[in-house]
Parts: sequence; structure tokens; C-alpha cells
Amino acid sequence: MIRDPNFVNKITQSIKWSYIATIVQSILRIFFIAVLARLLEPATFGLIAIVNAVLELFNYFVQIGTGHAIIQKEKLSTEDIRAAFTLSLLYGIFAFAVIWMAAPLVTLLLNDPQIVYVLRIMSTILLFTGFASTSLSLLTRSLNFRYIAIIHIISHIIGYGILGIILAFNGFGVWSIVAATVATAAISSIMAYALTKHNLMPLIKLNYIKPIFLFGFKVSSINLLELFGSKLDTFIIGRLIGAASLGIYNRAFMLVYFPIHRFTISLSRVLLPSFSKMQLDFKRLKDAYVSSIIIYLALVIPACAGIVVAAEEIILVILGSRWIAAIPILRILAIAIPLNLFCYINKAICESMAYLKNIFILQLGYITLLVILFTLLKGFGLIGFAVAVTLGAIFLNGGYFYLIKKILKINYSRIFATYYPGILNGAIVFCALFFASSLLRNMETRVWIIFIIQLLLGFLLLLFLTFITPSRLLKREIERYISLLYSTEKEAIPKNGLLGWYYEYLKTLS
Repeated sequence: MIRDPNFVNKITQSIKWSYIATIVQSILRIFFIAVLARLLEPATFGLIAIVNAVLELFNYFVQIGTGHAIIQKEKLSTEDIRAAFTLSLLYGIFAFAVIWMAAPLVTLLLNDPQIVYVLRIMSTILLFTGFASTSLSLLTRSLNFRYIAIIHIISHIIGYGILGIILAFNGFGVWSIVAATVATAAISSIMAYALTKHNLMPLIKLNYIKPIFLFGFKVSSINLLELFGSKLDTFIIGRLIGAASLGIYNRAFMLVYFPIHRFTISLSRVLLPSFSKMQLDFKRLKDAYVSSIIIYLALVIPACAGIVVAAEEIILVILGSRWIAAIPILRILAIAIPLNLFCYINKAICESMAYLKNIFILQLGYITLLVILFTLLKGFGLIGFAVAVTLGAIFLNGGYFYLIKKILKINYSRIFATYYPGILNGAIVFCALFFASSLLRNMETRVWIIFIIQLLLGFLLLLFLTFITPSRLLKREIERYISLLYSTEKEAIPKNGLLGWYYEYLKTLS
């Protein structure tokens, strides 16, 4: 059975462009973080962390799941698009108005009068989100991640790479972050619409709005709970310990979270529409899931192991010497991140199979557990909060293991086996980097030189272990994944192009 070549090409191109955007965004954001870390105090980052957490919660409210409805609806009419756009725009305006009026209440989370003005100005991004949500969803539905990547790259270069840096160097402090964030959102929304040019005429007809709203409400309720759980540490640290401590925690968190989280989101955004299209081909869906997870963890677990070893150099080179308190936090969070990796991809499977109620219950249990853990471990300061996040991630992964076993009829041994190549590669990377780093530190080598060597050595090891000489299980799953994209017959896989050449190379390995 030959697969639709257009579908295959769209998936491979989508993955490529999603990761291109992820790499560029990560470089720009880390560079922006490095510059601002030397110009601003930790308390400023704590303030921005609270504002971003509040806005992200409202951002899900703005989208109200209309994007998911557009992506998953089998037949999409012009009226459906107009109804989705109307809902997103109205909720964007409503959320902006609510935040503008209720902004003084945020001082309950952080006692700093400046946060009110920062929150009000940054809330304008909700208007841009409401306007652009439908356009971005249409691009996602068509798996046109090339345009989405271009949108994100250009908006981040102008917003963070140019405007934000210039303002920061000219002493604008926290307002450089505000301006960069708002400018990035504005440019992104304008470009998204320019690439889709859907009908902007509002449509308020119950028979079109109701199904989109009902589906969107279920999805948004789950996403809202998921996001609230991910921001709970920010709210509690800001309230109990203060802005300066929150700033230290947030910078450590973002250094590991942003690049790896963007990597995860890039894959799950491609997988959600892809899994939705595969849901009637159950065996293909199950095999694609297992292969995706094994390949993904084989990349990410070693990367996180490298962060654990290189945490000291990462903090000193990127943030500077006054952020030394963030080193142990970064190490713990680098352990926690891989535990969260299954959640996004497993959630994509559960959503594609409409297991929304189960996800909602699982997220509710996760939040309840986090509250208990934060209460018990708050006496240990920032390290206690980081450990609580790690324990919560273990619980969440266990819940998703159960759902995936139920949905795909996969036994636990096969699920746990997906970790094996990643753990093996991670152990090798950890030992190699630990030995090299210890040797260089004992030789009193400059910190930035050690950092560069760690980056190069880690990258080469990851490339070698994952793609050049993969383990037998990893090799088999890479071959299976490529085969699933094309056909059940190996001879149908084209030999030209990078993917075809790599497939032929894998067959030469013993």
C-alpha cells in the first residue's frame, strides 16, 4: 500500500521547518537572555515571569480551542473559518479588557506597583493573538510549517534580536522586554494573515459557532489546566519567596526549558494533525508513535545529561557570575525536563483519539499533587520547588503511560523500552562530558573555553550515537519511521534525497 506522497512530503518538510524555527528562536532568545542578565537585576526577571504566566493563561482563553477545531475538523467551510475568527477576535478583545481593569490584583502575587503597568501594556499581545489564531491554525492544518517557521524567525529577529537588544543597551530595562514581546506578537500576527488572507467578515450564527465553541471549550479547559500546572511554581515562588528568587529560578528554568520545550512543541504541532490523519490506520498510528518517541528521547535525554554536567559553565558564560545560585536549580530542572517529554507527544495522541476527559482528570490530579508537594518542600527554598516539579513530572508521565497503554494497546514493557536508546546515549554523553570537564577544570582552563569544548563534544557525540552508529533498537525504529512515511514496501522509498540516502546508509550497518 503506497502512502499519499503529498502527505509524506508535508510531514517531512513540516518537521524540518519546525526545527529550523526552533533553533533560530532558541539562539535569539538565549542571546537576549545573556544580554539582559548582565544589564538587569534578578527581580526584574521575576516580575516579567509573573506577567508572562498571567498572559499565557489568558492566551489560552483567547484561543478557546478554536485552533484545534480548525485543525481537526474533517471538512472545513468558509463559514467555519469566519466563525472561528469571530470567536478568537471577540475573546481577545474581552481578555484584554479584563486584564486592563483587573491588573491591580496581580500585586497579590508580587508586591511591586510597576507590575500593573507592565501587565497592561503587554496584554496588547492578546489582541494580536485573537487576530492571528485562525491564520496560524489554517497553516497548521495544511502542515505548512515552512510559513510558520518563517513567521517565527522574522518576528523574533526583529522583536528580540534587534528592537529588544537596542533598547536594553540604551537603558530601558524591563521595558526592553515589554517592547520586544509586543513587537514580536504584532509582526507575527500581520505575517500570518498575509500568508492566508482568510475572510475577515465576522459570522455570528449558532449552527457554526456552537460546534467550534463546544469542542474548543473542552480542549481549552485541558490546556488551561496544563498551563496552570506549569505556571504554579512561578506564582507560588513569587508570592512566598519574592521577585529576586523567582528571577533566579526563572532564568535557570528558561535556559533548559525554552530550547527543549520548543523542540517538543515543534514535534507535537506536526504530530497532532499527522496523528489525526492516521487515526483510522491504527497499526500505522501505533508504530509511528513508538518510533517517534524512541528517536525523540534518543536526542533529548543526552542533551539534558549534558546540561547537568555543564550547568556551571552554562550559567557563568550565558548569565554571568552573579547568577551562581541558579546552578543547582538548572541541574535539577535538566533532570525534570526529560520526564515531561512524553506529556506533549502523548497528549497529541490522546487528543487525536478524543480522550479529552481523561486528560482533564489527569491534569487536575497533577495540579493537586503539585500544591501538596510545594507545601511540603517550600522550606527547602528554590531547590525544594525544583524537586517538587520533578516529582510531579513523574506522576504525570505515569498517568500518560496508562492512557497510551489503553488507547494503543501497548504493554508497559514496550513503553519503557522507548527510553532505552535515550538512556544509553545519555549515559555515554554524561560520562564523556564529566571526564572532559573535570580534566579541563583541574587544568584551570578559562570558563568560556570549557563551555565551547562541552558544546562541540556534546554535539558530536549526539550526532555520532544517534545517527551515524545508532544502537540496534534505535536503528530499527528510524528505519521503521521512514518506512511508515512512505509505504509498507521498502522498495517504494525513493533513493534520492537526504532521507532516501540516509535510509540506504542505515541498511549498510550491521
